[in-house]
Amino acid sequence: MKLQQLSVVFVIIILPIILVMSIYTNNLVKVANAESNYNKILMNSTYDAVRAYQINTLDNTYASVNKSRIRDVRASTNTFFNSLASGLSQSGLTKEELNDYVPAILFTLYDGYYIYTPYSNIASSTSKGANFSTSGSVTDNMEFNFKPFTYYSCEYKSKTGEAKSFDIVVNYTLDNYISVMGTFEGKYFTASGYYINPESVTNINDNDKSVTITKNSKSITMYPEVLGEYISTVDQVEQNRQTSYTTPYTKYYRYVNYNEEKYYYDDSPNTNANSYQNIPIFYLQNNIKVYISKDMEKELNNYGINTSSRDSFKDVNYYHYYKDAKQFSESVYDKIKYISADDAITDYFTKDYKVYLERFKEKDDEKGSAHIKTELKDDDAYIFDYKKGKNGNDPELESSSFNNHRIDVIISTIQANLTTSIANFNNYLSGQYEFAMPTLTEDDWYKIANNVTVVTFMQGMVVGNYKFYNGYSVVANTKNKEYVSRNSIYVENLEDPPVYENNSNQYHTPGCVTYNNYINSADNQNVSVVGYRNIDYELQNYKNNKQAINYYLQPQTSAYECVVSRNQSEFTSDDYFGFKDKSVEIIGDDGKTKEVTINEKIRTAYIQALAREKGASSKNLSNLNLYQE
Repeated sequence: MKLQQLSVVFVIIILPIILVMSIYTNNLVKVANAESNYNKILMNSTYDAVRAYQINTLDNTYASVNKSRIRDVRASTNTFFNSLASGLSQSGLTKEELNDYVPAILFTLYDGYYIYTPYSNIASSTSKGANFSTSGSVTDNMEFNFKPFTYYSCEYKSKTGEAKSFDIVVNYTLDNYISVMGTFEGKYFTASGYYINPESVTNINDNDKSVTITKNSKSITMYPEVLGEYISTVDQVEQNRQTSYTTPYTKYYRYVNYNEEKYYYDDSPNTNANSYQNIPIFYLQNNIKVYISKDMEKELNNYGINTSSRDSFKDVNYYHYYKDAKQFSESVYDKIKYISADDAITDYFTKDYKVYLERFKEKDDEKGSAHIKTELKDDDAYIFDYKKGKNGNDPELESSSFNNHRIDVIISTIQANLTTSIANFNNYLSGQYEFAMPTLTEDDWYKIANNVTVVTFMQGMVVGNYKFYNGYSVVANTKNKEYVSRNSIYVENLEDPPVYENNSNQYHTPGCVTYNNYINSADNQNVSVVGYRNIDYELQNYKNNKQAINYYLQPQTSAYECVVSRNQSEFTSDDYFGFKDKSVEIIGDDGKTKEVTINEKIRTAYIQALAREKGASSKNLSNLNLYQE
């Protein structure tokens, strides 16, 4: 073929193909960039929502009360939309217009969740009360707001021929606290509490408040704890009918936690303070010392707190956690041990859901499966029987049948409501785009079922090439007062008081190999270990006469190898709660390989700290224990 003919072929055939492919490739790049930009904006807005919730709840004593929770959740939602509107400013979308692209926002809390989505309001307020109307289109009455609070619950009913008859509803939480209500052998009962293996609590001494836990032929014993922190306070003083305040000062105090309030022992009280009644114990109210009364001192003593001196002023919440949990678990065991996962009859748990992997898929086999439930067979299927199961069904273990089923129940109820809410969004906003529940990864579901989280969905925005954006973001709120997870506890050397400025002591994760090796060494046999919550290491601040006051409750610094990088967090919570003799090998400073085993002081401090924080928290459904038939 002549050169002229090849040139003609190139110009007529090859060049147009190259141009078309170039345009197509350029469009794909633009679509990918647009999706990446939306993903970043959505993630940042969700982080802002979580941060707003943290700010509103960490200093709020009533953060776990239902009315306070919905207020904080609403404020967090407003922050999300403000942040999203700011991030999408180049698109010209207002906060109100963004509602058309956000089919749902999920807030998972300790014992249930809220979903922000449009719903149909068919009632209007009149002077004669509510006026209900069935006329008008669906969108005429659509409002964006939160659906009623939904508990993580599941109903179980015995089948014909089973050993015992029961019809029981169990409300789950993000840990091992449950509420049960229903009938067993024809009798109605209700109860709530932390569900554990009570046989592992081998000794509870009511005199010295010691608790012994035994598993796998190994035991630990816990005693009243020395707890302390730095706080910045002022004293309110009234002299000559004039009220004044002392200069703010930061000082270390020992404290105990009682009824979700910290009480501090003051070894040098200001006897001129208004509230002082010859008892050197106070709590904080807007960073002002409020000394307790005789009645309050008696209440603390009845709880088991010795207020006679600073040295005896120690926390005993771990004792109440195990004592109450043992009593609760023993009282309900004979009623719920017969329940198996197959006895669940709640629709959202027994139904299989299909969720979309991509938009506009027409065949059912092109849809993605939802969360796959854990398959529990034989003895493992009895989710509340801690005497059965291949590895022992200890509810405090992450690997237990109880915990796996708990996760399945939480995911199932959330998945059912989200699928319905997002699908119903099409009734509010009809168009060429079909809103549907996307596929969440198993890692995201695990994060949702084990943390207070915010999950946001954004769909329907055109990203080019006849393609629409469909994304979601999951951000865990790991710093909150409502819930203490297995990962919320840090451990450190006990110092009383710790050095505030230039503190060389570091706090570690319990699973840190370096810290376990350090405590195991012969030079540190006399070092005591204590555990605190992650929120206790956050910077505290308040204003006094327009002056900003900043301080740390715990002045220790974070260990890079485990808290920051997580590279050496080798031991898991199951290693600790399962009383395993786990060992790992590390390379020491001398270049030689060393074997490191779990240190029992760290195990005790970790288990005790987690029990302490659980025992100090209040629960919304604790009143169920008031009724027994």
